[in-house]
Amino acid sequence: MSVEILEILKEQTRRLSPQEKRVLANYLVSSVEETGESDLGLSADNKEEKRRLRNEWMKSEANSEKYGGLYVALDGDKVIATGKNYPEAARKAKEAGVKDAVVDIVHPPGYGGEIGGWE
Repeated sequence: MSVEILEILKEQTRRLSPQEKRVLANYLVSSVEETGESDLGLSADNKEEKRRLRNEWMKSEANSEKYGGLYVALDGDKVIATGKNYPEAARKAKEAGVKDAVVDIVHPPGYGGEIGGWE
């Protein structure tokens, strides 16, 4: 590809919204991975960092207050999508172009859990 075409494409992407840029980025990564030209996957260190960020996000009282009772799709500590149930949040994350978002429920503040079957 010529440098001129690449510069035109880069200029065009500046006009995209953050969500559109994420969709495009995921498409480009997927297309490179399909060809086997390069390993653009996360290193073990990056995966661990994303896991750490996600865990910290889930522990946050502010996030519990804001998202309590909802399912959230997270990429590290970034909210990709929310939903009333797991399938809804997962679908929205895929539509946003994030295929490996982690979907989990956010419990409201003070939630102590439930144990079923006890009478």
